[in-house]
Amino acid sequence: DGGGSGDNSNTQYAALGPRACFDAGIMIPEETISSAVKWLVESAHPVEGVDKVGANAVGTGPGETPGKPQGWGYKGSGEGEAYGSMTVGAVGALTIYDYMMKKDWKKDTIVKNGVAWITANYDIDSNPKKGGAWLYYYLYGLERVGVLYDTKFFGNRDWYQEGASWLLSKQGRNGAWNAEWDTWFAILFLKK
Repeated sequence: DGGGSGDNSNTQYAALGPRACFDAGIMIPEETISSAVKWLVESAHPVEGVDKVGANAVGTGPGETPGKPQGWGYKGSGEGEAYGSMTVGAVGALTIYDYMMKKDWKKDTIVKNGVAWITANYDIDSNPKKGGAWLYYYLYGLERVGVLYDTKFFGNRDWYQEGASWLLSKQGRNGAWNAEWDTWFAILFLKK
C-alpha cells in the first residue's frame, strides 16, 4: 500500500501470527489472507525443468501427484534465483493460509510445486542454492513445512531424522550452535 517493497524473508512468520489468532477464534478478514496469497503466488519463480525431479520427488511419499519444482527468492520472481530458506518460508505460509481458508493444501498446485522444489533441491547441511548462508533459518523453515504440510518425507528422505542427527552432530560443547539465532532455530527444529 505505502509504496514500500516487500520480501519473502519473514513470510512464514507473518503467517504464523494470523494462524494463532485464527486458532484462538479471532477472525481474520478474507481479503487480508487473499492479499498475502496473491503476493506469494506472484512472487514465485517460474516452474523449473521437471527433469530435475527424480522418481522419488513426491513430497508425501507414494500415491501423491507431484508438483513441478517452483521456488521463491528474497524478492519477487524477477529478482535473483529461488533458494531454500525463502522457498520453505513461502510453502509454510501458503499451507497456513490454505488451512485458514479451509482448503486442502495437499491439492493446492502452488504448494505442491513448492514441495516439489524442496524435494528436488533437498539438503540438510546447506541452504539450497545459498550454501551456508542462513542454514539454521532454512532448517527451521524446513521443519515448519514438514509439520504444517504433514509429511515425514521429502521424496524418500526423512527430513526430521536427518536434520536432528545433523544438528546434534554440530552442537557445541556449551550446548549452543554458532550464533544465538542459530541456536534458537536449531532448538525450534528439534522441538518439532
